[in-house]
Amino acid sequence: MPDSAAFFYFTHPSQWVYGMNDPLVRAENTLRAHLSPEQLADYLRTRTFRARGNFTKRVYTIVPRWSNNVYHIEHSYMPYEQHVAQAFCTGSDANVPMADHMLIQKLYIETNEFEFLKIACASGRGLVPPHFPGEFHG
Repeated sequence: MPDSAAFFYFTHPSQWVYGMNDPLVRAENTLRAHLSPEQLADYLRTRTFRARGNFTKRVYTIVPRWSNNVYHIEHSYMPYEQHVAQAFCTGSDANVPMADHMLIQKLYIETNEFEFLKIACASGRGLVPPHFPGEFHG
C-alpha cells in the first residue's frame, strides 16, 4: 500500500490518485474546503451532502453521479418512507472531476437557486431508491 501522504483514497483502491498536482486531488480538496462542517461530515460519511437553496429554502441532496444527482426529498407521513419530489440534472461534462461537478451544483443552489432551477432538467416523483446513499434508509 502506498505511503498515506502520497495518495488520496476515494472509494476503492483502483481509484487511488497520486500527487498533489493531480486534478482529481485538487478538485477533492477544493470541494472539501467549500463544504460547511455539517456538509463535510456528511460527505466523509456517505459521499453525499445537502445544500439549502437561497431562493426556495428547499434542501437538496447532492450525490456523486454524472446525471440526475441532485435530489429534493419530501418526507412522507408513513414511517421510513421518503419520496424524491424531484431529481435534477445539470448536464456537466464527464471530463470534469466528480468533486468539481458536485461543487458547481452546491454553489449554484446556495447562491443562485432560481437560475439552477431554470437550467436543470427535472424528473418526477418516486420513492427513494433502495441504493440511495446517505441516511435515508436504515
